[in-house]
Amino acid sequence: MPVGVGQIEPMHPGSVHRVDARAGVIAVDGERELTFRPGEEPAVRLRPDGPRCVDVPAVLAASARLGLLASIHQTQGGEQ
Repeated sequence: MPVGVGQIEPMHPGSVHRVDARAGVIAVDGERELTFRPGEEPAVRLRPDGPRCVDVPAVLAASARLGLLASIHQTQGGEQ
């Protein structure tokens, strides 16, 4: 189902962003979804002390580049 975008603006820590919809689902962090019904007025606030985000592809690429993913056999001159 297509989803429209009404506006785009930066989210600064502590600022409150109201959701302009009668009902729906807010996808929070890729795992949690918050459902709201007609009459509810959801809002989103960015918290600086919230969960950390990890760029998994970047971490894996850097780890491979630095040789951190080599097995113990490879690092000791053995075969894998």
